[in-house]
Amino acid sequence: MVAICIALPGMLIDAIVLLFFDNIFLNLSADLDRFFASWLLRAYSLIFITSFVKASFVKKKTIHSSI
Repeated sequence: MVAICIALPGMLIDAIVLLFFDNIFLNLSADLDRFFASWLLRAYSLIFITSFVKASFVKKKTIHSSI
């Protein structure tokens, strides 16, 4: 849940940035937008993957008591 709250606003802003890539990043070629998008996809996927791995690790290590 926290990973979604962290990544979702950035993903929405980056979608707008990618639409206007050549106007925002004036010093970069317009052909580099696909590489920029791939780095963004990698970064956001790492956020989601680490949150799911951490959640499953914590779930396995939790001791359930029978009350």
